[in-house]
Formats: sequence, C-alpha cells, structure tokens
Amino acid sequence: MGWPSAIARVNSIYPHFTFPQDQWVFLTEQDHAVMEYPVMQGVQPGQRCAFQAYLPARLELKDKLLTIERDDGISQIPEIRLTPLSPSTVELNRLTWQTRPTPTTEAPIALLAAFGQNQTTGSFPCPLGNSLRVEAMCIGGGCRVEYDASMRLLDSAPLLGIQLVIV
Repeated sequence: MGWPSAIARVNSIYPHFTFPQDQWVFLTEQDHAVMEYPVMQGVQPGQRCAFQAYLPARLELKDKLLTIERDDGISQIPEIRLTPLSPSTVELNRLTWQTRPTPTTEAPIALLAAFGQNQTTGSFPCPLGNSLRVEAMCIGGGCRVEYDASMRLLDSAPLLGIQLVIV
C-alpha cells in the first residue's frame, strides 16, 4: 500500500481538458484529483484498510507547500472526500472530467483538512487486485486544498499527503 503512484487532475469547468501529471494535488469545488494507489501483493480477503492523512502545522512544513482554505462563512475547515471509483481502462495521463471512472456504490470517505491535524479514516475492506483509484474532492464553499505529492517529498519529514494503509 502506501502513497499514490499516479495522480490526475480533472476539472468540471474544462471537462475535455487533460492536465499535466505533475504529482500536484489541487482540490477545489471544480478541481478534483483521481489518485491511484498500488495494492500490495499478498493482501488477503477480509483484511481492512484505511486512509491516513498527514497535514502538518504551518511551522513544521519546512520547504513544503500546503494550502488549506474555506471561506463560505459556515466553517473554516474544508472536508476532503475520497470516493472509490469503478475499474477503468482509461490511463490517468489521458483522464478528463468526461472520461473519469464512475463512483462505486461504496460510501465516500471523509477527512477534515486542517493544519496540524493528522488523521486516519474508518476502515474498509482492502482492495484486491492491482490498484485502487479514488476521486478526491474538496467540500465546502471556497474550499481549496493544495500540496505537492511528488515522490521526492513524500517520505521526507514532515509527512504530507494521503496514504493507503492496512489496519
């Protein structure tokens, strides 16, 4: 399990546009990220998984960028919703809003995004197969969550991003 192996940005305003795959996670009300997580060999039926979000405090970020905003007057804490997607043969480097896979019937998984708030979601059955694709979206008016998820930054302190783990 672990960090996403590929990330594709899709946008509802530009439904036919393909964005560069630069490992940048940019979530707004219109911008979503489709993240593909590799599934470890040997995952057994019945094992449980969860997502762990690492969102360091501003003073701990060092040279990493993390933006978390929400300005709808209801709350200052945006929600990141992760929706499992149906299997698809569309390559992530060709993905658009129009061609993104459909959501599965599984319930979306929610995380609250706030500086200095690391959290683990509730558990769900570990995916079997080669990979798990989820669509990440930002919920709340004026919502924006943005960070660099490139591999050169992921495993260096402080951890930053959303990881798939066995629980």
